[in-house]
Amino acid sequence: MRLSRCLCCSIVLLMGLSGCTTTRMSNTTRTGLEQMLISNAVDQAISGTQFTSVYDKNVFVQEKYLDCTDKLYILGTIRHRVLGRRRAVG
Repeated sequence: MRLSRCLCCSIVLLMGLSGCTTTRMSNTTRTGLEQMLISNAVDQAISGTQFTSVYDKNVFVQEKYLDCTDKLYILGTIRHRVLGRRRAVG
């Protein structure tokens, strides 16, 4: 009886110490630090651009000539800046 209790306690202890862990890997083209640096650079470049010539006008952003890993972020930032002024005016 004592041996089975000791064995049972050992098994429970080993199960508790082993834990349930999961290893998760993401295969992105850039590391988190690179993504932060690139997004900061894009934000600074776009914030320094004047869009006053397109205020209150219909604007079409042609994306076929933009080919890079961060294409969607760049387009989103440009659209946000152009639409941001339009919402404030209208």
